[in-house]
Amino acid sequence: MRRACDNENIGSNGIHIVIPLPSGTTYETSATLAMLIARVVVAHRPECATVERSVRARPAGTIYVDSMQNARGKSMACAYSVRAKEGATVSAPLQQREPKERLRTSSFTAKTLPARAARIGDVWGDALAKKPSARVLTRAMKGLEHVLAGASEA
Repeated sequence: MRRACDNENIGSNGIHIVIPLPSGTTYETSATLAMLIARVVVAHRPECATVERSVRARPAGTIYVDSMQNARGKSMACAYSVRAKEGATVSAPLQQREPKERLRTSSFTAKTLPARAARIGDVWGDALAKKPSARVLTRAMKGLEHVLAGASEA
């Protein structure tokens, strides 16, 4: 069975996790949410995840959980964008179950994406249509803080 931290060939250099937020969410709130999620992932999977930015200082075999990708001015490949790589790979939105499967960048190309979209629909559009309320976002962030507090006590 594949471990969750075996990430070769996923995306171009990793996976972006996109969480639709309520209208009016501040940059500060979204940055805090990203940081909380990254810290919870590392707290629960320290053998496989890190927030260490320096490649040389990272534990071998770990995945860098980059909450700083949300910093002002950072770029991100938009959904369905074709990369300037051999095979014309595409930034493909994934269904929730897909990251548990063995993913290969070569499976998501300009040639394969039309059939994929016809088969499973517009994953990106479906995901963006489901925004939580500000109240749900606040509760989720408090829950993440609670999880971190519990992890630091353990």
